[in-house]
Amino acid sequence: MELSGSNVVSFVLADGTVIIVRPSGTEPKVKVYVLAHGEDITSCRNQVEEYSSWAQRLSR
Repeated sequence: MELSGSNVVSFVLADGTVIIVRPSGTEPKVKVYVLAHGEDITSCRNQVEEYSSWAQRLSR
């Protein structure tokens, strides 16, 4: 994914998960994308759930 020149922050975690944070183009909010990397669909879903929960707690 090409991010250069964009108002985006990307983190690659030790487990292979990528977290992308960017401002919304039309609304006053920040969007967080979680791209999971795992051995199977279940492990990927668990990672997405874990990191999504973490991101939601940041906004409170």
